[in-house]
Amino acid sequence: MALALQLGAMLTRPLNVHCRLGRHCKLQTLFNTFNTSATSHPICKPARDIGCVYLNSALKSLAASIQSVPLLHAQFSRGFRSFVRCFARVKKPFDVDSNLPHDVIVYTYQNDRFYKMLTIFGIIQFFFWLHLAGFCYRTLGSGSTTEKAEELLGKTNSWANIIGAVEQYRYRIAVVCLLLAYVVMAFAWFYPHRSITRLTLLKGGEALQVDTYTHFGRMRNFTVPLSNVSFLQSREAKATNLAMKIKGRNFYYLLDKNNGKFQEPELFDYVVGLKRELN
Repeated sequence: MALALQLGAMLTRPLNVHCRLGRHCKLQTLFNTFNTSATSHPICKPARDIGCVYLNSALKSLAASIQSVPLLHAQFSRGFRSFVRCFARVKKPFDVDSNLPHDVIVYTYQNDRFYKMLTIFGIIQFFFWLHLAGFCYRTLGSGSTTEKAEELLGKTNSWANIIGAVEQYRYRIAVVCLLLAYVVMAFAWFYPHRSITRLTLLKGGEALQVDTYTHFGRMRNFTVPLSNVSFLQSREAKATNLAMKIKGRNFYYLLDKNNGKFQEPELFDYVVGLKRELN
């Protein structure tokens, strides 16, 4: 009996539960009121000795939970701050530093043999169509062409009539052949000058060096401000060639996406290969 009374007295000891603001919880006040009322009433004393054990245990558990709230809040705050710091240190995909300490090659493409053959092909085609234009002008202009065709093929043969009709358009045929000669030669000569073989982002990230092919597979380069360069498509586009426009220069420059190699994909995507407004 003495042990039970000692246990009851220990359990009914006032609880010092404080909230974050330093004030006593309303729960402690409620329990103290109940404890005082039960002690002063002689009939309720036995009930207090037996029933308050369970009530006091429940109140202690609840008080411990309330006391753990500030601790959980502090732990959560520390964990959240650690997460924010770690996330801030993670490098985002678009967070690329363009202030380079040295020159960086962004893109390369090598196909010297193709451009050598293209120049040779253009020269051959130029002389072929030039000779054909002269041949049409001289040969079809003679009146004996139709007579020879009639002798060889007969007057009723349709080929004689075709050759006779061709004589009427000999000037037009000669002009068309002459135009084809210059068009093919111009394409074979001009196309390599618009084919990019290398892109280099210069130190500081403010200028771009562009290397292109010339005739017979040779190369040339020039430097332009990065703000004067604009790409029409991104690297993820389905196009075979990416068109690059440079302010102050006619026509587009072509970048072979399939056969070329992007040495620095991130620099190209977020620094070089952007679509800019060229005023």
